Amino acid sequence: SVLQWARDHRRHHRYVDRDGDPYSITGGFWHAHFLWMFHKRALEPGERWPVDLWRDPLVRWQHRFYRPSVAVLGFALPAGLAWTWGDPWGGFLVAGVLRMVINHHLTFSINSICHRFGSRPYSVRHTARDNAVTALFTYGEGYHNFHHEFASDYRNGVRAHQFDPSKWLIFILALLGLASGLRRTPAARIAACRAAMRARRLAAAAC
Repeated sequence: SVLQWARDHRRHHRYVDRDGDPYSITGGFWHAHFLWMFHKRALEPGERWPVDLWRDPLVRWQHRFYRPSVAVLGFALPAGLAWTWGDPWGGFLVAGVLRMVINHHLTFSINSICHRFGSRPYSVRHTARDNAVTALFTYGEGYHNFHHEFASDYRNGVRAHQFDPSKWLIFILALLGLASGLRRTPAARIAACRAAMRARRLAAAAC
């Protein structure tokens, strides 16, 4: 659910690459990719869901009905639509199961591929990397070094050539009044980080 995902994602940022990071790459590529889900920690006594999200009644509803929503929207609906042209099993297996498997592994690749392969143009304080190929299949989320270094920024790909349709969707939703409080890292700070990393690479090459 949204609550579960947000809790784990915030832990990932708080403890990235250390104990407490639920899908740390230090546990191995496949642990970061999907094996971490088999070791998920339940809420401890007194521990709460993210308070800011728990206040939202729609988020609470989605958390409560997450499993039946997946069953209906993820599997029954594709099968039902395909039934209208006589192929309910095709709809279930292709538009339901196969679509979900592919989508999940593309999502998981952010935790595995983008913490192992790619460039680090903004920081080496963490293992997160920018990976343009992954970004093509994850709506821009592959620009992961930026995401970790400027976590409050709603964008991932900030350069003109970087593919990030998610930032445009969020921006449009804000124009329509459906999103608010969008944060952008000052351009001067981004440029300073890039310059520092460039100087670091030049110094390493000179040695």
